[in-house]
Amino acid sequence: MNVKRCKSFDVFVQNCCLWEVKIGKNILNTSCNCPEFMLHYVCKHVLVALVKQNVISVPEEFSTKKIIEEKKKPGRPPKAKSALNT
Repeated sequence: MNVKRCKSFDVFVQNCCLWEVKIGKNILNTSCNCPEFMLHYVCKHVLVALVKQNVISVPEEFSTKKIIEEKKKPGRPPKAKSALNT
């Protein structure tokens, strides 16, 4: 899209798919104009905005600290050991 050819800011917003998030004091007073919010009344844009403003917090069980595991070492995995050897 060529930005110089946009006749108005409204045309630019429609072409770029920008979402407008309105933050309230809680999740019930918050809105977004994305299709996901229109369908389910909650979307990732609203959740991220509320977490960044410390209105809501992410439970420890869903924290990225627990989700991200140790990375695998590069290279080929070691050869499997025979089960019959003692």
